[in-house]
Amino acid sequence: MLNITGRNVNEVFASALVHFRNNPALLESRPRGERRLQYQYPIASHYLRPRERVLFHSVRDANPFFHFMEALWIIAGRSDVQWLSQWLPSIADYSDDGRYFHGAYGMRLRRDNQLTDVIRRLTNEPDTTRAVLQIYDHMEDKNYRGKDMPCNCMVFLGLQDNQLNLTVANRSNDMIWGAYGANVVQFSMLQEYIASVIDVDVGWYVQFSNNAHIYPDKEATQRVLNHTAHVLDTDLYAEDIVQPYPLMKDVGFNEWHRDLDYFLRDSPGPYKTPFFATVALPMQAAHQLYRKRELNAAIDACNMIEATDWRIACRHWLMRRLTPKASV
Repeated sequence: MLNITGRNVNEVFASALVHFRNNPALLESRPRGERRLQYQYPIASHYLRPRERVLFHSVRDANPFFHFMEALWIIAGRSDVQWLSQWLPSIADYSDDGRYFHGAYGMRLRRDNQLTDVIRRLTNEPDTTRAVLQIYDHMEDKNYRGKDMPCNCMVFLGLQDNQLNLTVANRSNDMIWGAYGANVVQFSMLQEYIASVIDVDVGWYVQFSNNAHIYPDKEATQRVLNHTAHVLDTDLYAEDIVQPYPLMKDVGFNEWHRDLDYFLRDSPGPYKTPFFATVALPMQAAHQLYRKRELNAAIDACNMIEATDWRIACRHWLMRRLTPKASV
């Protein structure tokens, strides 16, 4: 097994790319007809500061609006296509019926009170090793042949030195577009959410990718692999240019969830949670301007985003749309 440990997603991504560039040991396969190259062993990506979750690599061009909003959609337990697709219309292509996602993580984590039960167990039994969230469902998935089989299957949580650690077990991971894009935001925000509820700090996060692969024939993949600038040159966290913004700053659990519900229903509020009032809502406003093709106004609107990491990521992503060369 390959272990990659780094401060945050920017550092781990930089290390991972080394193992996929011109590596003759990669294994070729075509599981659904599309050629892919797989690392010969599982990869464990170990984030020491998972709250530093925003990837700033310009050629990778991670969509900060989609990744941020998808994480909230997951925490809320949603599975609908309509709300999520406003942030990335092509995500609807992964739905079998155009209305719901078969493998939606949030829906599965909330089902049968899984998430509530795990939070209760961690609260009542701080030394427990039985805090497990199940995403893969044998009865639902054993005969499933659709577009949306869950890739992330299990989540293990544990407390150590008053910090919540998290491990995700993934059956098959596109390392460029999945592991270091969507997954790190999804699960680090889930980790911070649970840690905030039980009033502990965020510890480390490990993503275990059993079949770690890339799709070499995609033009966007080749652009990332051929990019020669050092990825760490764009780690704005290490340069102390940006800092992560807390999910539940100066607010209680019930207020935060009320505002989450307001936000997902596009309600005018009132919002009492700084995270929604000063981060989520300004991001939404900037994205709405982008959808109206008012790019310069959208870029200016990003200045209202209180979270410095998301602010810069959104501004840079929109500025690249002015001269679009990168992929979404």
